[in-house]
Amino acid sequence: MKLEDIETKTLVAGIEPDGPVRVLDVEPAGPDAVNVSYKLATGQLLQKTLFRADEATLSAATASSLFTFTAAATDFTVHGGQRS
Repeated sequence: MKLEDIETKTLVAGIEPDGPVRVLDVEPAGPDAVNVSYKLATGQLLQKTLFRADEATLSAATASSLFTFTAAATDFTVHGGQRS
């Protein structure tokens, strides 16, 4: 993914090793760099300067790749309790 393709409100993989991040802001930092403000899946806000050399590790991500749901449906039950 090229630096110019990084836009606000997009999900990008490769900025952090733990998974995709939601880009909050992008500012040019010269012809070969951008400053990116982003949010982790945990809610933590971070900033990083990305360079042309980082383009090889960047890719667009989908919303479904931010969170995984691995519990079996049988682990969830609905209880019809009575209120007192």
